[in-house]
Amino acid sequence: MPKTAEGRHPFRSTLSNAKNPAIIVGAGLFERSDKDAIFSAVETIVKNGNVVRPYWNGFNVLLLNAAQAAALDLGPVPESIQSIESAKFVYLMGADDVDLEKLPSDAFVVYQGHHGASFWYFGITSNKVTFGFCLFHCNMSNVTF
Repeated sequence: MPKTAEGRHPFRSTLSNAKNPAIIVGAGLFERSDKDAIFSAVETIVKNGNVVRPYWNGFNVLLLNAAQAAALDLGPVPESIQSIESAKFVYLMGADDVDLEKLPSDAFVVYQGHHGASFWYFGITSNKVTFGFCLFHCNMSNVTF
C-alpha cells in the first residue's frame, strides 16, 4: 500500500484512469494498532486517485454489522463508551463485541442474535446481567426429529 500511496505501484495509474474509482476498506481496519499509518496511506490514495469528487464518492467503509449504517443514519450513537456505565436498558441486535463488564448490575438486557453468537455465553455465565429476552434466528430447514 505505501507504494500505491507514493505513486510507485502500477495500480496507481489504473485507479487514476478509472471513470469512477472506488476504494473500500473494512471497518476492522480501525481496530488495528497500526490503523493511523494505514488510514494515512488510504487517504493519500483516495486524494491522489480522484476517488472523491463533487458528484462521486468512491471512498467507502464496509461495516462489520449490517445494522451499523442504519444506526449511524438514525443517530442513536453514544457520545462515549462510558455511557454504558449508567445504562438501565440495553438492546443488543447481533452485537457480540460489546464489553458489558462496566454495565450496572440492575441493567436490563435484551439480546437478539444468531444461535451461534458468542455473546450468549456471557449471558449464561455472568451474574452481572439480567437478560429479559434472548431471541435467536435459527435455520430449521435441516433439522430432523
